[in-house]
Amino acid sequence: MAKRRNTTQIGRKWEKEAQAILESEGWMVERAMPKTVWIGGGRAICLHHDFFSYWDLIAKKLDEPTKWIQVSSVGHLSHKRAKLADAVAWNSDHDSPEVWLRVEGRLAHFRVCYGR
Repeated sequence: MAKRRNTTQIGRKWEKEAQAILESEGWMVERAMPKTVWIGGGRAICLHHDFFSYWDLIAKKLDEPTKWIQVSSVGHLSHKRAKLADAVAWNSDHDSPEVWLRVEGRLAHFRVCYGR
C-alpha cells in the first residue's frame, strides 16, 4: 500500500507542476480532485477521480481549443495512448487531448504528446 500512496503523491505533484506551467501561460486550469468514498465500518477513503475517467487537467484559454490533459511518466505512454484511443470523438477545432509526460531529472519539464 505504501508504494501506491507514493505513486499517487508523485502524480499529484506532477499535476500541480503542469497546472503551474499552464497558468503561467495564461490558461485557466481545473484539476481533478480526490473523491471521498465511504466504506464498511463508517470509514472514508479518498479515490483519485479523473474527469470522464481519463483526464487529470482541463485547461481553457480564450480563442484556444480546450486542453484535456493526462499527466504521466514517459514509461506509460503506450498504455495512456491505448486508454485514450477509446475515450471520446474529439473535434480538433474545439478540443486538444494531450498526454503530458514528465521527464525525469528536470524540474517541471514535460514532453507533450497528443492523443489524436
